[in-house]
Amino acid sequence: MSATQRRQHLVGGLHVDPMPTRASRKRKRSTEKVGTIAVCCGGGMQSSAFTGDDFEPIAGIDIKKEYGPCFSKNNGGAPLVECDLMKMTKKWALQFKKDHDVEKYDKVVILASLDCSLASPANGKKLTKPEKIAWYEEAIARLKIFTDAMETGHKRVYMFHEFLDDADVIELLQETYPEIHKTETTHHIFEDRRRAYLCQRYDEDMTEFNDQLARLCSRYKRRTLLGELRKHGLDVGKDTEIFSKSWTKVEWRLDHDGRSVDGGRLPTITSQLLVLHVVVDGSTTPPTVEEVHISPEIALKLRSVGGDRPFEFHAKDGKVLRAKIVGMGVSLVVGTAARRAFEKCVLNK
Repeated sequence: MSATQRRQHLVGGLHVDPMPTRASRKRKRSTEKVGTIAVCCGGGMQSSAFTGDDFEPIAGIDIKKEYGPCFSKNNGGAPLVECDLMKMTKKWALQFKKDHDVEKYDKVVILASLDCSLASPANGKKLTKPEKIAWYEEAIARLKIFTDAMETGHKRVYMFHEFLDDADVIELLQETYPEIHKTETTHHIFEDRRRAYLCQRYDEDMTEFNDQLARLCSRYKRRTLLGELRKHGLDVGKDTEIFSKSWTKVEWRLDHDGRSVDGGRLPTITSQLLVLHVVVDGSTTPPTVEEVHISPEIALKLRSVGGDRPFEFHAKDGKVLRAKIVGMGVSLVVGTAARRAFEKCVLNK
């Protein structure tokens, strides 16, 4: 046998291939692609950025299965697995790991965006501070059960969190995940968006994420909100004002000034979306206005600016569901910055 020939076992005078071991079988079926799991995924706006040649969406997890078609459409066909995070158990998590063959991925990223409704003033729910903290302590503990289950054995997962910049909740996350690091933003491109972002096991001071986000946003610094709204077919003028529908009613809006679309930014987009006051008669006191509601489709276009992966609603998504998907989703520019930071820090690209 030459030195270049493969050595074989000799059994009964015959050359046969050696029986594969468990380790060799695992090596054979492993993949160099990065597996992604989205927890509290909604329609999958954040996770849709973690697609492409180097990534393979494994699944999304959410309590509402109606997000499934949109999630799968934008995440490489990956399924949405219905699960209430507050009922997460180690047994369920390990079964998920087996069902979706998570072990075959050498690298796994978990993208988490916890329900922010109990910490947000936009929803009108009133909780005492102890009640809020108790709820999020439980939610984060359940998330930790899931992430620990994905790490059994030698595997260590990476994580990217997005949440309100709420000091109480962020402190709980940092106590539970001591390897994570935080940055925050007050706005990006056309929208006010006070949020915290946290990375685990890469981009330790969040410098790369911050640089990527700033670079992506800077491309649009010469574009205005007024021009962007006109671009999408809205007949708005410099005297048009914009309001969030989450904490205003029509009577209040008629008695108060909104934000100018000329040089200003959008209020944070929520599942209630936004409404414009377009002046139709400026000679009256106060001016006569028409209320024009921004559609989910236009809101998605505004939240898609700066992203490098397409995101589309599913044909089955109704108007209310579309509003929830875009209102509770993560802006695509953020997901793009997070993925590019991961590619540079972990994949050396």
